[in-house]
Amino acid sequence: MVLIQTGLRAYNERLLISVLHRNGAMAGVELARRTGLSLQTTSVILRKLERDGFLRRCDPLKGSGKVGIPSVPFDFDPDGVLSWGLKIGRRSADLLVLDLKGGV
Repeated sequence: MVLIQTGLRAYNERLLISVLHRNGAMAGVELARRTGLSLQTTSVILRKLERDGFLRRCDPLKGSGKVGIPSVPFDFDPDGVLSWGLKIGRRSADLLVLDLKGGV
């Protein structure tokens, strides 16, 4: 049973990351609505991704005409995870480093 839960958690993490990657910064409520996950599941995964350095909290959204606590969107932390690629040719070498948002 633990293996099934772990696999499902990993799938849900990838789902949230892909929605954020396609649509940009988004509050947890909106992420839960778009993915069909419960708000509690979304919140737990977002906190884990934030703790692991993948995501960061943005400034709260104010002035949207809504009453209550303002929404706090999550976005990728540009310094959280970097990937790199190296192309070696006969006379040159190219190194590319990207963050999760696609910034070089």
